[in-house]
Amino acid sequence: MCFWATVRGSTSHALLAGNAAAGLFEGTPVEYSTAQFHPGVNVAALYALAGAYSTFTPALTAQLNDFTVALVFTVSDAGTSISGAGGEHPIAIDAEGSVWLIEPINPASVLKFSSSGALLSPAAGYTCGGLNDAESIAIDNSGNVWITNFLGSTPQENGTVAELSNTGTALSPSAGFGPIAPSLMSSIAIDASGNAWVPYGTGVAGLSSSGTIISANANPPGASLGVGGIAIDVAGNIWGAVPYGAALFNEFSPSGAIVNPPTAGQFSCGAPFEGEQQPEGVAIDASGAVWITSGQGFTKESKSPIPACSGKGGGINPPPEGAGGDIAIDGDGNAWVANGKLAEFSNSGVPTSPATGYKIPIIPNSIAPDGSGNLWIRGGAGNTFTDTLVEMIGVSAPVVTPIAAGVKNNTLGSRP
Repeated sequence: MCFWATVRGSTSHALLAGNAAAGLFEGTPVEYSTAQFHPGVNVAALYALAGAYSTFTPALTAQLNDFTVALVFTVSDAGTSISGAGGEHPIAIDAEGSVWLIEPINPASVLKFSSSGALLSPAAGYTCGGLNDAESIAIDNSGNVWITNFLGSTPQENGTVAELSNTGTALSPSAGFGPIAPSLMSSIAIDASGNAWVPYGTGVAGLSSSGTIISANANPPGASLGVGGIAIDVAGNIWGAVPYGAALFNEFSPSGAIVNPPTAGQFSCGAPFEGEQQPEGVAIDASGAVWITSGQGFTKESKSPIPACSGKGGGINPPPEGAGGDIAIDGDGNAWVANGKLAEFSNSGVPTSPATGYKIPIIPNSIAPDGSGNLWIRGGAGNTFTDTLVEMIGVSAPVVTPIAAGVKNNTLGSRP
């Protein structure tokens, strides 16, 4: 059950899906634990309890899927096929809580929204610094925004990196930094020193804060296949998902060299892959454990020891073929996964969202928790290709932003 109101333009809406759990039962003699107030937990019992008190009228006529509240902002008009934002994590939150995302209808631009959803960039987005078919976005500790661009596959995959200031001023040349080849430029991550890392062949390449390439090894010994999504831990090591590979991911040192233990830097966990159920999203929590999505769900691994672990549920019901989608860790260490549905898991991998996932009026493709406990989701609406930004109010634990600050200060997956 949903309630709609105009937020921005005739095609923009606010979605209220009913999360008033804490206030809904205020003053009643019944006690509930924090876990019971989770928006996906005990929905039937809470719905039934509300109906027992005449104070709460008019009553809902049907049980909700979950007790979440979300605001929905239309980013781009329907009717145009989305050609850009095909990389990992095309959304990022800066230290001020502003939301940055790649404009999918015009992938040569990026948009900036305030923490309240107001558009801060020009309507067409920022378009300077060599932006061209943007794929992925990350923010450094100076507030600068880094975006990868995929240029094409002739004679091999290649792309560039654009850098903008927090106000959208170009810090990279008009053609961007690069080109860098071979690379699909599908992901980007920032380390504690402000260096930007991107996939590079079967390895990774690092760019200094001024855009100079400081490390590039397209074929490090021990690596397997190409690198897709990447994330950086507090030691500065880079973890890269391996699409179509027998291993889930490779680990690289801050110099870009492969890290060998326990088996040539390659880790695997959970059920074997089938068909094209390749690894995709990567995130790292406060304990240093690596979370990675695939078409079969998600896995969580730590270097020592390496447990056998995999999971699904909470809305994650993998299709016969497909990639895993985006993943993010909030300030309580909970994992959020978007692979066509939105699901949440405790740090031990137990689903806390309903079996159908949280109800939102879009097909989510990327997510980012902010420092106030809101979860920002980007996605579309089926075949219409309307691109939409959703803010789920208070659903996640506040987390240190940007991610690079967590890397630098050893506060990944931690509350501010």
